[in-house]
Amino acid sequence: MIERILVISKDFDAAGRMDYVKDLSFYMASRGIETHVVCYGGEDNDYDLGENLHVHQVKFVLGANNPYNWHMLMNNELKRRSRELMEKEKFDIIHCIDWITYPAAVGVSRMFERPFVITIRSTEKERGFSIPESSLISEMEWLSAYDASRIMTLGQTTYDILFHDYNVPAEKLINMGGKDNIFDETLRIYEDAMKIPVVAKQVNG
Repeated sequence: MIERILVISKDFDAAGRMDYVKDLSFYMASRGIETHVVCYGGEDNDYDLGENLHVHQVKFVLGANNPYNWHMLMNNELKRRSRELMEKEKFDIIHCIDWITYPAAVGVSRMFERPFVITIRSTEKERGFSIPESSLISEMEWLSAYDASRIMTLGQTTYDILFHDYNVPAEKLINMGGKDNIFDETLRIYEDAMKIPVVAKQVNG
């Protein structure tokens, strides 16, 4: 039974319409699951949105010479805050959103031997390999699919690229597009992922 989850996302917009992370988080909280969202924000800030939804913003003020490097540096703060939370509470599962938050998720997953799943909303191939760091981003997407217990997509094109181009095993990969209630299905995926052993590894940071 899922009692407490950690969602790691670059963004969280509680007022956003048609926002996947917001809808996922509010739904899990509405089911009585204690849901913690760690995300980037303009300042360090913890706040609650009802009894079961807790948001933990982290600030990051350093610059970088390209978006890829900036996101890798920002992950250190996401991982730091996630680790602090996991040292206080036992989380059943970690759910990260896109390659952008994969380094933080895999780090705390290995530190605390908790499974993580990832939602990949699009791949770098779909985005056209439009920046010099695109090959690095594509490699990060492959690594995230390799390490995650389960991978969810929101559309068939993303699913097909992960399956055919990234060689993600079909048993790990679920296309949520077109399902009647993707968050009920997400709960089932959480429970399935919890059955998969996680090998602890030493992680720096």
